Amino acid sequence: MTVLEGVLATVAISAAGFWAGRRGAVRRLRQMEQDIETSRGELKRRMDEVFSLQELSYLLADASSVDRIADQVAQYVMRFIDSDGVVVAVFLTGPRRLSVAGASGSLERLRGAEADFTEASLIALAISNERLETATGSPEHPICVFADHKTTDTVASVPLQAHGEILGAMALVRDRATALDDTDFRLLSTAATHAALALGNARFVELIQSGKNQWEATFDAIADGIAVIDDTGRIRRGNSAL
Repeated sequence: MTVLEGVLATVAISAAGFWAGRRGAVRRLRQMEQDIETSRGELKRRMDEVFSLQELSYLLADASSVDRIADQVAQYVMRFIDSDGVVVAVFLTGPRRLSVAGASGSLERLRGAEADFTEASLIALAISNERLETATGSPEHPICVFADHKTTDTVASVPLQAHGEILGAMALVRDRATALDDTDFRLLSTAATHAALALGNARFVELIQSGKNQWEATFDAIADGIAVIDDTGRIRRGNSAL
């Protein structure tokens, strides 16, 4: 090999190394761009979740009754989680009786429906296991959402638990062609936590109001005049007879 040929071979090797290194750098740069875009998309999703949950908190702050809260939650979940229908079932006065207090979308017809807790359904399963349950039905084996409502779609149900007590459960249905992912489950569980706290507070307020009404009815039913007097001698309360 002549000196010229050696020089040319060295130049060729250097050029090949340069282009190989350039291709590697381009690949790394493209991967970095993809990673940045993925992180940006994940950050946007998380921010959307924060804002939507903040909106739910505002909605629940203005709701004072169990039915109103259940309806607000059902509508919220329909808006922020891609679903065809949502139902919120709560325990009635009886210890093992559930009633649908809120419903939207394809599950709207279940509003007001009642069922024993012992009846097989995904809502009852979520309450029994105290965790989120999901299942996908088929024409041969449909999934029972609640009472007699069965579907071949994908169903997810999560218990409504606050202060160590399970108040009921929430369920959503989605076309089986679109699978539920971790983001859906996280948002559903968080919405259920907010709903359970609001429902627990509303139950407490209703209990106090019910006790107040019963006390006043009993107080007014007494034929003799009765008064509640403070330490200054002022009459603070009196029954109808007084």
